[in-house]
Amino acid sequence: MASRAAAADHQDTSARLVDAWPERPRHAVARSALLDRLTDQDARVVVITAPAGYGKTILLRHLAERVSQAAYVLLGPTDNDPSFLLGHVAAAMAAANPIHAEALERYQSGDSEPGLKGVVRLSEAAREWRDPGMLMFDEMENLTDRRARDALTLLAEQPPPGMRLVLAGRSATSLSLSRLLAAGQVIEIGGDDLAFDVDQTAEMARSLGIDLDAARISELVAETDGWPVALYLKMLTSRDGSGRERHRSAHETSRPLADYIHTQLIEPLGDQDRSWLLRSSVLDELSGPLCDAALETTGSLARLRALAGSHLLIDALDEKHTVYRCHPLLRDELRDELEVQMPGEAPQVAARAARWLEERGQIEAAVEYARRSGDREHVATLMARHLWPIHWSGRIATMERWISWFDEDGLRERYASVAVLAGFMYAIDGRRHEAELWLAAAVHSSDDGPMPDGTADRAAWVSMLRGMMAPAGLAAVKADTAIALEGMRPDSPFMPGVRLLAAVASIMEGRPDAEVLAREARELSEARGALPGFAISIAEEAALVLRSGRDRQAWDLVRYGLEKVRAAGLEGYVLCGLLHAVSARAALAMASTADANHHIAQVNRLRPRLNAVVPWFAVQIRLETMRAHLAMDDVASARMLRVEVDDILRVRPDLGTLTTEVASIRAQIEASREGGAGRWTLTSAELAVLAYLPTHLTFTDIAERLFISRHTVKSHAVSIYGKLGVSSRRDAVETAVKRGLLDPSTVRFPPVAVG
Repeated sequence: MASRAAAADHQDTSARLVDAWPERPRHAVARSALLDRLTDQDARVVVITAPAGYGKTILLRHLAERVSQAAYVLLGPTDNDPSFLLGHVAAAMAAANPIHAEALERYQSGDSEPGLKGVVRLSEAAREWRDPGMLMFDEMENLTDRRARDALTLLAEQPPPGMRLVLAGRSATSLSLSRLLAAGQVIEIGGDDLAFDVDQTAEMARSLGIDLDAARISELVAETDGWPVALYLKMLTSRDGSGRERHRSAHETSRPLADYIHTQLIEPLGDQDRSWLLRSSVLDELSGPLCDAALETTGSLARLRALAGSHLLIDALDEKHTVYRCHPLLRDELRDELEVQMPGEAPQVAARAARWLEERGQIEAAVEYARRSGDREHVATLMARHLWPIHWSGRIATMERWISWFDEDGLRERYASVAVLAGFMYAIDGRRHEAELWLAAAVHSSDDGPMPDGTADRAAWVSMLRGMMAPAGLAAVKADTAIALEGMRPDSPFMPGVRLLAAVASIMEGRPDAEVLAREARELSEARGALPGFAISIAEEAALVLRSGRDRQAWDLVRYGLEKVRAAGLEGYVLCGLLHAVSARAALAMASTADANHHIAQVNRLRPRLNAVVPWFAVQIRLETMRAHLAMDDVASARMLRVEVDDILRVRPDLGTLTTEVASIRAQIEASREGGAGRWTLTSAELAVLAYLPTHLTFTDIAERLFISRHTVKSHAVSIYGKLGVSSRRDAVETAVKRGLLDPSTVRFPPVAVG
């Protein structure tokens, strides 16, 4: 559906409010010795780990001023989606130094390779940077998803020439940096390095206009262990009007920092400021319009600027002072106090924020606040409205996070729309168990509608999903198609999918109107902008045209389809698999073997996710590819695909004419005596392992990501080496690149030990 431009628009509207450096604090103390150490040492990665209040962000800002250019990324929960993370990095890099637009527009994570393609494109784009440059990541503790961490580790393993990564957070980074550590390519900075000594404490006192003697400075350092934020607050809240430190009791000086924040920063505020600040703590980032809407007030921007100017722990996130953020220590204390003083207020603020963000197209943020509000109905509605564009833009991790909020007994069945959408997502991703679980939840749901698109009840939605998954054979597909056609609203965004399902049912039944139905589905999909549906529909139409001997017409159809999906950045999307398979056959019909091999390579990249969960689609792709193999006298490759088709048919045996076509192909293969090695004989399981070989991951790591044993990964790797005629992991990657099985840029990523 989404064109590349539309995907970019979606990315922009769902991004964090600001992608810029936080304002430099007025009383920041430069750590010259530490900065000298970081700039003088030659290391690929700097890791800064310390609790809140140790000045990690300030250090990053001072460090950036020491180099010719630096990009700053403030990580948040949405960055756990690799596609969003890479887009965030691209925006920060572009802000630091303009990067070629064509390089940036393809930053998104590839659909068939685990984060690698997006990292490669970013790395290529960053080659336009001047030397040296730094790419800085703040609040690394927010990066919890393994796929996002893998993408960032890839950047650390092989950054563009002259670029260094700086990773800052409250806890030790979970990136796999063992190889870089062993090579001495990592500088580690901890809390001890960031703690203030007496000289830095004295400098802070002078910047605040406080007159302290040496004994008192030493006493403060001892009281706080050099914790910068504690020193700052103790000085700031204890001075009198003359700039001298006022007398404090021994009890007061030993209070926990939280007490300082509460008694010295929150309690002295006027009632209106205190109430506003407590309620605004629900929001992660504070802008005037958002605060006005969420708090049902006016003048929030002026209030923010005034509060930030009064030495509260509130910092501007942009140079124009329009977006702010509370220091985590202050925010946590405010949220606790809000729960005590205004129980039930936080969900209401979150709900209003969700509505305001949704109206402005910031969907991911709207969903997050809707969840905090506890309004599951709103969350479900937002998901139903926006899940597909997000899926098409490669945001798999975002969708999984949303769906996980409903993944428990009772909730799965309560929201039929969520169950159907989850079933679709997992089916497209090739995860049969999860897809079947959610299909069952949709079937047994007590939610009778209406659905978010206005469809009267859930029956049409459920039938569309069940028809696609075809768990009960051709007769059930026909029945589900009829229910979906009758019940789905004509203007529903899912109607192109229903029309496609009708065409597929006609193909499986062998009816003469199949080509007409495929063309109608293609035209409707294109008119509605549903490009994944368009890709399947035009492939179905072209396959039928090829069967009737109209080679030129089929060639024109697939070229048109490929042009559309390439323009949308969807060439590697799993639902384009059939288009690539039919394109290979059409290319051979036009005597273009090179084009045919290119498209077969694309099919092989996608095959690991094409299984019995959507059986007709997986079988059709393999049928068309087998025909291409046989046309090129590559019987060995066709035989390997036949084995996979037989495995699918054991699970889903009743696929109508497709089952008959498989029997015909099987007979051709068995009649052949050709016994060559074959060009495309890697199995789907081996292809899944191959996709990870260019990365930093060990066999054990790959096993964890594929949910198989390390022994199985090793066996697949040995088989891959044998079939590719190589003896090492690096040679396997290079050969796979030459054959089109991996992106050409993957050879830049050196594999690590296999253990």
